[in-house]
Amino acid sequence: MPFLLTTSRRPTQRVRSFCNDIVHISPKTFIKQNRGKRNLAELAVEIYDKNLDGMILVSTSKGNPGKIDFYTIVGGGKLRRLLAMIIGGVKLLREMPYKAPRIPFRKLYVAYVEPQEELVILATSLSKALKASIIDLSAPPDNGAVIRVEPSRRFLAALSIRDLESQLPCGPLINVKFFYYLGDEGWTRVPPLP
Repeated sequence: MPFLLTTSRRPTQRVRSFCNDIVHISPKTFIKQNRGKRNLAELAVEIYDKNLDGMILVSTSKGNPGKIDFYTIVGGGKLRRLLAMIIGGVKLLREMPYKAPRIPFRKLYVAYVEPQEELVILATSLSKALKASIIDLSAPPDNGAVIRVEPSRRFLAALSIRDLESQLPCGPLINVKFFYYLGDEGWTRVPPLP
């Protein structure tokens, strides 16, 4: 389940560090590549040729990661966006007091901490976009990494990425303002506009 990880055309140092932290989760799952001058169609051809599962595109807003788009590859090498998360802020691994060691491969899981509707929808959308299983945190697997979809006081949700063995962070903390997901009825915004 490898994914191409890239950025908008002119990423800042903080966005590049954020992408490095994503790769830290599982270097064989997330393959970071500089975008250069390539457009999405050229990236889609490359993903199709390398037989990757999809692409994660991190966009910049005011020098920080502002949006994360998750794409999958469909018929003949075209990209389809499955999930778009608008980011309220991130905490990089270097800003955390402890972190899990880097290992070549961690199986990726998704879990929601509380069964609130928005958290469940976000966890399900992330699971679908990353082709990862949703697990129950009361009986987690022995090893791997879990993206914990947690409630947040200031934002819609917080994504905390932890190593299951050590319970230490192995990826950045991502605060989600809102997100769009591709469902059966087309694009849906969570939370909906008033």
